[in-house]
Amino acid sequence: MGSTAKVIRTLPETAGSPRRELRVPLTDDTSIFLTPVDDETRKISLRPVDVSARGLGFFVREPLKVGSFFWLWIDDQKFRIELAYCGTHLGIDNLFRCGLFTRDESCNLTKTFHKQGLVI
Repeated sequence: MGSTAKVIRTLPETAGSPRRELRVPLTDDTSIFLTPVDDETRKISLRPVDVSARGLGFFVREPLKVGSFFWLWIDDQKFRIELAYCGTHLGIDNLFRCGLFTRDESCNLTKTFHKQGLVI
């Protein structure tokens, strides 16, 4: 019920972007999904788009509440995250572009993806 992730290319810089961290685009190759912190039995499939040290951009098929807390599962690892944004994508029914972040400064999602062999 998860999706998978693998880098297709890396962005060389963040010049001209308001982002503080480099974001890396992703495609499919590992089990990644969300579970609400208060209901770990409910899996929410997602399709990752890009990753940074403390954030992940992704698509889902249901609207998620901004400010909600989830567990982000990457294979057998889990990270407590907060949903930063979620909105309809290109007017397509049941397709939402979302972003999450972690407040845990010791967490580095990009390194996690590297360790999983998902970033080259």
